[in-house]
Amino acid sequence: MSLNSKKLIAAVEAGELTDPGAMTTTQDIAHAVEDSYSTVHKQLRTLADDGVIERKTFGNMEVWVVPDDGGNAPARTPMPTDTRDPDAGK
Repeated sequence: MSLNSKKLIAAVEAGELTDPGAMTTTQDIAHAVEDSYSTVHKQLRTLADDGVIERKTFGNMEVWVVPDDGGNAPARTPMPTDTRDPDAGK
């Protein structure tokens, strides 16, 4: 796996933890890795075709997730952000 692929996967994972509803779009990832939408989209589709990440479609929007490895990975704690207030609902 190339360094660029690892960077994209890390951006998908980070988006899952910071975006409400874990809806990490191609545009979110392109912004995070500072590359063009078309380049990132092509690379994400290749990673999805290889089974490294998953693509889900909601309407006309694609979102990207890193598949669960069956519970063998350490638990990931969501990072607090402006869009995910840990005190919301209290």
